[in-house]
Amino acid sequence: MTAAPDFVEAVVGYRAWALRHDRLYPVTYSSSPWAVGENRATCALRKSTGHRAPDLACSCGLYGLFEHTDPRLRGGRLVLGAIAAWGEMAVHRTGFRAEFAAVTALAEPSPRAETAAVRRTLREELGRTAATYGVPVVPLEGLREQALLHGAELPQAALPAPPAPPRRSPPPTPKGLGWLARPPLYRMPTDVHHWIERHVWAHRTGGLATIGVAAPMRTVLSYSPEVERELVGTRAERGEPVARITGREGRLVAVAAPVSGTIVEANPLMEVAPHVLVTQPYRRGWILRISPDDWQRDTSALVSGAAGVAHYRNFVSSRSRADAFAHVEAEPG
Repeated sequence: MTAAPDFVEAVVGYRAWALRHDRLYPVTYSSSPWAVGENRATCALRKSTGHRAPDLACSCGLYGLFEHTDPRLRGGRLVLGAIAAWGEMAVHRTGFRAEFAAVTALAEPSPRAETAAVRRTLREELGRTAATYGVPVVPLEGLREQALLHGAELPQAALPAPPAPPRRSPPPTPKGLGWLARPPLYRMPTDVHHWIERHVWAHRTGGLATIGVAAPMRTVLSYSPEVERELVGTRAERGEPVARITGREGRLVAVAAPVSGTIVEANPLMEVAPHVLVTQPYRRGWILRISPDDWQRDTSALVSGAAGVAHYRNFVSSRSRADAFAHVEAEPG
């Protein structure tokens, strides 16, 4: 995570909202919708921290992603739109957190909505909402063009450099532990395949791939989270969300599929005892089982074994909390 340099224009970004009562609500527990015109970020912990949002050591701010095609913006009846952001800004490789932002456009509903009646109702409500905010409703393919009428895309030079590729040998122990007071004590088994940046795992048994969230995710998950999953029989594409989980302070966590295939089973415990995601992430806390298309191909990009676990621990320990989990927190504010 890094601070953005001075930029003479507002920065273009994209995000999703829940649509209720002709207003745009953050996809969290927040009871307050986005305001018409200027919105200013505040930190929910500001009384104890004393900082203003966004802060590099926190996850506060108004969130936006750089690509309107980002898979983290999909799902359910979420409304996709464009924003213009300005003021203080914290930037990571795929998006930002801003001090100020305003809605500039909304995208037409997906043609994949359940029925014609559902699409019609959503379109009517979206039209009323757009009128409230004084913004147009445009086709998804025209959203970027409309967004650029109100700002500019952040230059590549302002983005953090991509992380170094995983090392095959255990890296040296970092001198500093960043936001951690001590080395992580959670157990990470060596017989599963981890996708480090997305904090998910996969394990193959009997031809099926069991997937779940990795132990470090307990840092951002609430103790008893709500879990929304894709349905059994649905296609899962590697890197796209197959579940969304409520996190701490009302944040929403996106669970990416580590392998491609068809979802064949969902863990029933997610309905009655979702805390096992946090307490037993590699045993009873699995989320879905997938019939993989090509297990060898997909897991070749993941890490496993003792070296993989060591690299994972180093990844988490050597970064700030916001940077370590930048790729899993979907639309938190």
